[in-house]
Amino acid sequence: MPKMKTKKAVSKRFSLTAKGKVRSTQANTQHRMRNRQSSTLRRQRGTSIVSKDMWDKIKSWLPNG
Repeated sequence: MPKMKTKKAVSKRFSLTAKGKVRSTQANTQHRMRNRQSSTLRRQRGTSIVSKDMWDKIKSWLPNG
């Protein structure tokens, strides 16, 4: 049986938490930030948890975590 390979593009964008949730960086934070409100910028900092609908597909691409 061959080894399960990790999708490298997915491993660079997502990570798993200790409880098995999928974490990713916030979207829409790469450019044109000066046109946004301060509250929007604060809300966009850090990471967020991906919706449960996508967990199974992302975890299948990350067999080793």
